[in-house]
Amino acid sequence: MTKKIIKKSIEKNRYPYEFLLMYAIYFGGSAAFSPYIPLYLKEIGLTQVLIGILFAIGPLVAMLSQPVWGIVGDRSKSKNRVLLILLAGAAVSIIIFPVSTAVWYVFFAYIMFTFFNSSINPLIDTIALEGIEKTKWKFGPIRMGGVYGYSLVAILSGIVLKNNLSWMFLIYAIILMLNFAMVFKLPVVEGHQHGDKKVSLWVLLKNKRLVLMLAFGLIIQSTLGFYFSFFSIYFEELGGDSALLGWAMSVSALAEIPFLMFADKIVNKLGIIKTMTLASIVTSARWVVFFFLNSAMQAVFVNLLHGFTYIVVIYCMAIYINENVQKELRASGQALNGVVTVGISRIIGSVIGGYFSDIVGLREMFLYCSVFGFIATLVINYLFLRINKVSKASFAAEFQCSTDIMA
Repeated sequence: MTKKIIKKSIEKNRYPYEFLLMYAIYFGGSAAFSPYIPLYLKEIGLTQVLIGILFAIGPLVAMLSQPVWGIVGDRSKSKNRVLLILLAGAAVSIIIFPVSTAVWYVFFAYIMFTFFNSSINPLIDTIALEGIEKTKWKFGPIRMGGVYGYSLVAILSGIVLKNNLSWMFLIYAIILMLNFAMVFKLPVVEGHQHGDKKVSLWVLLKNKRLVLMLAFGLIIQSTLGFYFSFFSIYFEELGGDSALLGWAMSVSALAEIPFLMFADKIVNKLGIIKTMTLASIVTSARWVVFFFLNSAMQAVFVNLLHGFTYIVVIYCMAIYINENVQKELRASGQALNGVVTVGISRIIGSVIGGYFSDIVGLREMFLYCSVFGFIATLVINYLFLRINKVSKASFAAEFQCSTDIMA
């Protein structure tokens, strides 16, 4: 069924609008939830430390659940079916979230929600990348649907949620169900390990370049993890309200458009490692600017730098895994990427960031994030150079050996 559907779209030369809409709807939901959940938690009485712990437990749950869902996706008859389960589970979880404000219940609801929600994006990426693999269409412009959805909903939700943050749960649940309906419009992508074809997940961890790429993504996303966890609170300290926060998040999303329009050309010219290095430098520079902010309006404009930070890492890692990981492990590869660059990084950003921000303040933590980012980027690039030298030396030795045998 998969081959027939993909072949049909090639013959008609039709633009895969369904993937564009899927991303627009999904990230629209994220815009109505992610920027405002820290404010909601603060409103119901959670301390900054508790918020940090909660945002650390979420990624920990993601670390445990994403590999499981990745394996299920790879071994399922259809990855689309697994996506339906995840979307339905996330929708139910988010609807019951505001039932109680007791700390234990908030933690329970967030854990349940994360168990399903954290694996949705990696699975959408897998289905989209495989769905367009044999077409002329590029992933960047399709992924840009997420930008359109996020920026539009960010503005609208900022207005709607200004007086009642609890509305975010109903809005997000409705959006998740729209995503659920959209899955039936997607081409069916099979799990390549369905049947007797089983490949161990450990194969991924034996790939040194992949492991180093994941480490690079982890470094960049750790500082971004602090940003995602505490920006809305910092923004409020600078004098911003929910409506202006919506504009700030919309600006950050719209800023991703230029990169996504030319992502394929940029990566082809610079290569993935250099592209991510530039993203890491821009990210670290961004935190320096955040340290010197004096008003919420300044933060809105500085968020233009978001266009060459988060999305670059997400795009580069998704493309690298799709091109360098065998098809039997692609869903697991994207899930592993989620575990490292979203799961572990959010734990580092929220727990360590939350702990030290209580001691030194949010402003100062952005400066420390910058220093960490610059130093870590140098270390990772040095390790890439070492691997390249070892690879060249190994190739030269093998070539010399084969030449000697032929002689």
